[in-house]
Amino acid sequence: MIVKFLDTNQIIEVKDHKSVVDWMRNDSPTFYNNNSAYMKAYAKRAVIASNIDIRATSEEEFVEDLYKFDLINLGFK
Repeated sequence: MIVKFLDTNQIIEVKDHKSVVDWMRNDSPTFYNNNSAYMKAYAKRAVIASNIDIRATSEEEFVEDLYKFDLINLGFK
């Protein structure tokens, strides 16, 4: 799967939704113990900053919502 982050135009290649969140968490300037903590913090910031409700219940739903709200583009090889 090819992921393009629309705010930075950065492109990564990952194998699945979990890997997208792993990459985002590891790229974050703030340390998070796991993907769940990262997704919850990201979702909270999205509501505060943009009034966007991103689900943080699973990596799949989180990435689906990033795509739905035009925060990323997805491509597949």
